[in-house]
Amino acid sequence: MWEMIYRVQKGANYGWSIVEASQSVHPEWDRGPTSISPPTVAHSHTESRSITGGEVYTASRLKELRGAYIYGDYVTGKIWSARHDGSRLTESRELVDTTLQIVCFGTDNTGEVYIVDYVSGGIHRLVPGNAKAVNRNFPRRLSQTGLFTSTSPQTLAPGVIRYSIGASPWADHAVADRFFALPGATQLGFHKTSNIQIGNVAGGLAFPVDGVLAKTISLDLVTGDPRSRRPVETQLLHFNGQSWQAYNYIWNSDATDAVLAEDVASDSLFTVTDASAPGGKRVQSWHHASRTECILCHTTRGGSLYGFTPAQLNRDHDYGKVTDNQFRTLAHIGILAAAPKALPTPMPDPADTTLPLEKRARAYLHVNCGTCHRRGGGGTAAMDIRYEFSLKQSNLLGARPTQGTFGMLAARVMAPAAPYRSVLLYRMAKLGRGRMPHFGSQVVDRAGLQLVHDWIDSLDPSLAPAGTGDAAALELRKRHDSLLESLKTPDLASAKQQDAIDSLLSSASGALQLAVAVDHPANPLPSPAAQRAVATGGTHTDVRIRDLFERFLPHDKRVKRLGTTVKPDQILAIPGNVAAGRTLFLKAAGVQCRNCHRIARQGKAVGPDLDTIARKNDRRAILESILTPSKKIDPKFRAYLVETTQGRVHTGLLVSRTDKRVVIREANGKETVVTADDVEMIVAQPKSLMPELLVKDMTSKQLADLLAFLESLK
Repeated sequence: MWEMIYRVQKGANYGWSIVEASQSVHPEWDRGPTSISPPTVAHSHTESRSITGGEVYTASRLKELRGAYIYGDYVTGKIWSARHDGSRLTESRELVDTTLQIVCFGTDNTGEVYIVDYVSGGIHRLVPGNAKAVNRNFPRRLSQTGLFTSTSPQTLAPGVIRYSIGASPWADHAVADRFFALPGATQLGFHKTSNIQIGNVAGGLAFPVDGVLAKTISLDLVTGDPRSRRPVETQLLHFNGQSWQAYNYIWNSDATDAVLAEDVASDSLFTVTDASAPGGKRVQSWHHASRTECILCHTTRGGSLYGFTPAQLNRDHDYGKVTDNQFRTLAHIGILAAAPKALPTPMPDPADTTLPLEKRARAYLHVNCGTCHRRGGGGTAAMDIRYEFSLKQSNLLGARPTQGTFGMLAARVMAPAAPYRSVLLYRMAKLGRGRMPHFGSQVVDRAGLQLVHDWIDSLDPSLAPAGTGDAAALELRKRHDSLLESLKTPDLASAKQQDAIDSLLSSASGALQLAVAVDHPANPLPSPAAQRAVATGGTHTDVRIRDLFERFLPHDKRVKRLGTTVKPDQILAIPGNVAAGRTLFLKAAGVQCRNCHRIARQGKAVGPDLDTIARKNDRRAILESILTPSKKIDPKFRAYLVETTQGRVHTGLLVSRTDKRVVIREANGKETVVTADDVEMIVAQPKSLMPELLVKDMTSKQLADLLAFLESLK
């Protein structure tokens, strides 16, 4: 999702809440009669969550900021500046990353800009950075933090206390070692009242200043063998008295110490010996989150802390020589200022098969999805799946998906007794775009997927109101059940086996059912059928089908998507295949070039024809035009906004303009004619009609192939 800044134009349509920048939020809602204008600046939810609109700086004190629009983010505390020359954005940069919760901006009569912090009530202003004020003694290595007497082997310092929680989130096969520390003789208390603006939840644990929570994440390099365990990173949360600050220490290859990561995300690859993986090896990518990414989950709206909560801590913990309830123990050793009057209901362990299925599944969704899918959590789906809410209150059952159905018949967020038309299960089962959880996981949790599947399947259909398509979906499920049973027949002919697989893969619901069956823990598909299903599904032309089977493929056979960060030099170094690029442009599903451009009269004539694009543009220039389409716009293809006297707004290419009429070709190819008398104004737009990040779901090789094809057009 996105946060947007717009330069207001008379009569323009900014699209909210139908869209956020390039992201459709409510795709099935009726749109207004006017075209939606692109934002002037857009920030993704990896760096912002709630933009607070600002002011133009006109004071003389900071000359380098004169004329710049200053704005910030309530959640992350970042402050940016932007400049616009009337026709285009000329500057967009981050000025400072603060701990403030920015609730508003203001100016005085000199044009000085002030920032108001909600937490302290303080009023702040910007000053030039002072390198001398930086804490250069901040521990750059984990061994310098005081949390360990030794990092090799890992030995906690006296006073640092390990703890465990009832329901651990899925962490891509990783295991967590959790511990906390308090300064001096300080103690933990309990919040008496809630204040979500500063992260206080009534009944939640209150930390003293300089309290620290930490978690070391490790991977078993041989599945199931703790002796092969290797630390990957140690995550720290430090309470500064007002808010929690996040830090990440990445362990070196010798596992002797960990180094403080900068506020930039990175990724590491690990090879794991896993008998269940193709070829017995699994290459796993681990994402080291930036500090900003950490705080996007640990928001004040959620109470900042998700594991160190009374419900999660109310369980027995093995302290080595004794096992006891953690609350009793912490009160006994004086860490708790006062023992709670009543212990909260423990959070169920999703892996505890002695517990009811619903309790386990609800706890699983709480810890893996409830961070975002809660009131104020930032998710777009209108649901709150925290464990303390009833199933009815969660708004899970029978709700129509707001972010698309992925081609499922009668799709619902969660359809009782119908897991294969439940978008929640589909998103859990897939990789690639649309996978959930959106942050923190890149590997499908087989056990968690089966748990949620079994719970949905066990629910009474009457829990949700009947909807259009239910009867047809039930008949489709019966056909899919029959096809799946046929695949379990040992002597089924290869041709019939392939026919059954093709039939199942002809719909997203059937593909989901087949994917779940491939590695069902109790009754998996026979090996020949499973291998054929993975081979067919993993190379399917429909990305909605292919994404469900990508998890079964070896790492080197998986789609390596570009994502939001594309490095031009890396793409330019890859040899492209002209024929493959031609197929991508003219035929491939999901590639949108031909929706606006024509080659050899194939495609739509919204943007320029590309038959001779390489005559004036080299390979690098073509790539730049794809990645940053608004950086350089041919005047003939500049977008215009036309406002009519009736208040209608049209955005598109200016096809013609005479003293009698104006013709605009909109992004969908439709031409709109406006008589001259009806034109209120015509304004050139700074942004290209071509959206940015069009290639983020392509692979590096696909983009190189497309580039090679375009480079051949002379």
